Parts: sequence; structure tokens; C-alpha cells
Amino acid sequence: MTSREGGGPSIGLHIFYHATANNPTPVLVGFLRRAEREFFRKFTTVEGIGPAKAAKAMNISVSTIARAIEQEDRAVLSKMPGIGPRSADKIIATLRGKLIAEAAMHDGGVAQPVDAAKMENKRTVADAVETIAALGYSRGDAKRMVEDVISGSPELSSVEEITLAVLRRLDTRP
Repeated sequence: MTSREGGGPSIGLHIFYHATANNPTPVLVGFLRRAEREFFRKFTTVEGIGPAKAAKAMNISVSTIARAIEQEDRAVLSKMPGIGPRSADKIIATLRGKLIAEAAMHDGGVAQPVDAAKMENKRTVADAVETIAALGYSRGDAKRMVEDVISGSPELSSVEEITLAVLRRLDTRP
């Protein structure tokens, strides 16, 4: 911030502007950083999250919200005003994997830097569990099978490798 002559500090804002044919009254939301505005734009792409609801919900830092989405932390998201468990699930389903840069932001909401490799690995494991569950196994069984395979073969790094390893293990069961 810089001081202006004869006045208070001046602030530069990055403005998000939204108006529709159904609601022609514009909604203006200001952000101190461009990255925060870009996150807001992504956030409003989630079905049921418009600019007003997003502005109300964002009572914590962008990095905290992004980290919660990337780590599938429904509890953090559900504590945001106007966001319940169903909305949290929609947010995660829509934005997971698209917010790694925002999760790594240093905007006061992060006690420690994000380990992008660890996040990617966690996402791979979650996707492998979903793949096995899609084959007709319960999520609990799928998670247990994936964890068993990974504990025995930590070098597996893709959804395909993990899924094949689980299927091979199932094929060798009596």
C-alpha cells in the first residue's frame, strides 16, 4: 500500500464482475491478489456456487480452501458459511486436481508448504480406490485392497499400476 497526498492509503484491487440476463444487477468482488480472484472464478464454476454464495463462504484463506479441496477434507469445507456436506462433495468433485498452485500459496493460511508430490500420490491412491469400487467392491474393501498393495509395493505410482496389482492379487486368492 502507498499513501496518497492528503488521504489514506491507496489499495489496488483485482475485481471480479458478474451479471446475468436473469440478474442484471452486477456483483463486484474485490481481491488483493490476482491469484485469489482466479481461485474465486474457479470456485464459482461449481454447480450451485454463485458469486454471492462464494463470497459468503470464503471466510478463510484461499490456500486453506484449496488445500482442503485437494486433500478432500470435507470437514473444513463444511464449516464454511453456506457450505454443507453435499456442497463440499460437489466442490471436491469439480475442483480436485485443479488447485495445486492455490493450495501452495503463502497467504497466511498455510502453516507449512504443500508437498505437491504427496498430494499427487494421495490423489492417485484415491482414484485407484474409486476404480476398484467401480468394479463392484465396497469402498471400504477397495481402500483396504489398495492400501495392502501399496504397502507391499510402494514403487507403484499410477492408477493403472495400482489397479492391476490389486486385480492380480485378487486373481491369486483361493
